[in-house]
Amino acid sequence: MKRNLALHKPEYPSQVNVEICRLNQQLQYLIQVIQQLAVARDLDTIMAIVRTGARQLAGADGATFVLRDGDLCYYADEDAITPLWKGGRFPMSACISGWVMLHQQSVIITDIYADSRIPVDAYRPTFVKSLAMVPIRTRDPIGAIGNYWATHHTPSAETMQLLETLADAAAVALENVYLYEAQERRIQERTAQLQKALAFEALLKRITEKVRDSLDEQQILMTVVQELVQSLGAQGCETTLYHLADRSTARSYRYTQTEGAVIHPGPIVAPGLSSVAHQFLLAQPSSQWTTLQWCHSPPPQAQSETEPTRGIGRSAVLVCPIQDAQRLLGCLTVYRAETETFVDLEVQLVEQVANQCAIALRQAQLHQTTQAQVHELEQLNQLKDDFLSTVSHELRSPMTSIRLAAQMIQSTLGIPLTDSATPTVSTPSKSDFYVSPAQYTKLTNYLQILSGECQREINLINDLLALTQLKTDPTVMVITSIRLDEWLPQLIAPFQERIRHQHQQLQLHLPIQPLTLYTNLPHLERIISELLDNACKYTPSNESIIISAQPTATYQTLPFGISTDSIIQLQITNTGVEIAAIDRAHIFDKFYRIPNDNPWKHRGTGLGLALVKHLVSHLGGEIQVSSSENQVSFLLKLPSRTEAAATLF
Repeated sequence: MKRNLALHKPEYPSQVNVEICRLNQQLQYLIQVIQQLAVARDLDTIMAIVRTGARQLAGADGATFVLRDGDLCYYADEDAITPLWKGGRFPMSACISGWVMLHQQSVIITDIYADSRIPVDAYRPTFVKSLAMVPIRTRDPIGAIGNYWATHHTPSAETMQLLETLADAAAVALENVYLYEAQERRIQERTAQLQKALAFEALLKRITEKVRDSLDEQQILMTVVQELVQSLGAQGCETTLYHLADRSTARSYRYTQTEGAVIHPGPIVAPGLSSVAHQFLLAQPSSQWTTLQWCHSPPPQAQSETEPTRGIGRSAVLVCPIQDAQRLLGCLTVYRAETETFVDLEVQLVEQVANQCAIALRQAQLHQTTQAQVHELEQLNQLKDDFLSTVSHELRSPMTSIRLAAQMIQSTLGIPLTDSATPTVSTPSKSDFYVSPAQYTKLTNYLQILSGECQREINLINDLLALTQLKTDPTVMVITSIRLDEWLPQLIAPFQERIRHQHQQLQLHLPIQPLTLYTNLPHLERIISELLDNACKYTPSNESIIISAQPTATYQTLPFGISTDSIIQLQITNTGVEIAAIDRAHIFDKFYRIPNDNPWKHRGTGLGLALVKHLVSHLGGEIQVSSSENQVSFLLKLPSRTEAAATLF
């Protein structure tokens, strides 16, 4: 309990002045000490300030700083002529500092050997004869300040008041330090949490990128378990996929600090961590599939080689279900030392990783299913191509024989041979068989229809074989140099008589300079011939067929990754007809034919333009069709290569 500072009236004025001067000095010194305590930020600094200040204010031979440690008195620091009890801990009931804290009051003991509160045996090895002790904080004291003298001494009331004031300042300083340290701990904990959260976020991003970029189940799950072990500092991690049909685990992927990566192809039915989690999760409805955490104690006997947790001791276990909206795919298990439980942030991380696993696994499964379907479709397409090729080969010979037989009948009856579908009516020639003019006309019509249909079927078979060969034959094309200004006139020469007979007009537009193209000659010849034949069929009388060729100086990347400094454009246009937009969208489809009111007019195979498109693509070019203002135009773009580049194609 504090005492009021009361100055005793001295007998002589000079003595009064000396006492006042001494007290002023002590007060000034106490103010300095209190100022130092106000800025102190750690316990060691406070103790050093207090022990030095207490000894100086009391004029003592020694001072000690005592802290309460539960039911013990901890002599934390001291400043004395010889060592006292620094670092020692004594029961509060067995030392005077404990008495002061328990009774919440100061004490003065002039003769320590005459006071029953003093443990004499503890003081006998020391120099102490007298002492004064004040509590640090009068209410619920947290420590005490002791002053000791080597001679019998009784401090004045003023001195005790100064020591009590110092104790109060020390109490405030200690509370500030405790608050400061608590705040620092909270800041450090929060900083650590934020750093850990950022690290987990980076980990989750890294795992997500790895698993999303992979379509391999093993790579996905091994990446997950290894990353979690290394990032969480866990003993091990395993992910287990379920086989719901027989309620077992289909596959298990594990990574431990001691064993590394281990894969169990399954089924796994050993009584390990995975099986425990497996049985528990499967026993719950889908709405109750949730993350579990418990302590695992392995059996005392040696664990089998097939048990997923072989070699794992007593541990804390975190199990998170791997699930999507449809079903339970498996579980993700992380285990570490029993005392190291999983905090909320770690649980959230594992749950998010499990969600990414579910997405990646579903993605991988869909990819596998798609690949299987693609493989099946490829096999079916190959079977189709093989079938078409076989049938085409088998049909070509009989159809040729039928056509030749029809021509022989025509020749025998004296009927003129013609490729036209329109019968030629004339007087029957002399033959071994007499037919009337009416019969002659019918026979001519029938035989010409038969011959024309045989030729159409032969063309269909040839087109089917050509399409099949383009898809299946990997033979490298032979590239040759073609002077278009010389080659095109030769190509269109056979069409001239047909065009003249149908009262059509043919125009050829070529640049003045020689135009050379490096490409496959048979392919190009077939393309132009098919387009010209198509134009001849559908161009009305007195209309025009226009063929043009020109280079285009522009850098372009064409299909198949072919880069060229220029392309050559070949355009075939016929007037007097248009193609509707709905028909243009399907004009290159196999077996697609534009509807016609006359089924016997312009009969084709329906494969000509489809074959053209495949041939153009095979050359690395592209073809477009447009129709407007009573005309139809096919634009062909082919890469123009140098001779050196062509040899590499």
